[in-house]
Amino acid sequence: MKKIVITVVCLALLFGLCACSSNKPVSRHLPEEGATTYEVTGTLQVENSDDKITVIFENDLITGTVTEVAVYAYDGEKLYSENYSITGKTVKMEIEKKAEWKGKKVYVSVTASPSTGRQPSEVRDAYGRLFQNVTGSNLIWDRTENIIFFQSEEIEL
Repeated sequence: MKKIVITVVCLALLFGLCACSSNKPVSRHLPEEGATTYEVTGTLQVENSDDKITVIFENDLITGTVTEVAVYAYDGEKLYSENYSITGKTVKMEIEKKAEWKGKKVYVSVTASPSTGRQPSEVRDAYGRLFQNVTGSNLIWDRTENIIFFQSEEIEL
């Protein structure tokens, strides 16, 4: 009898734990009915010289959109990050290399989301509170928001 009770309790715990884990895929936050959508496109080019990385970002983001320009090593370490407010169709910025970056394989990313800095009201009104009104191939998402994401090719410093 004790073995049956222990087995039933163990099975109940197992089923309870399995029910708590969710393999439900995360879906994109969709525009509200009737909302205007904005297809975001752009290109990200990176030039690598001895002492700096030059980032050239061609985009059609709304003027004022706050972006994060970041350099990541392929092990996930964030080497550099700066918020930048879009002022035109072409953004060109230079990032000074640090000696400790030498030999690392990195990529540069430019992202924009509701949680990137404080988005101006014009951007929030157009793109939506969760950026749900944004479409395009450079869109990724998580449980909380849609994220505009551009990434460079791998570069070795």
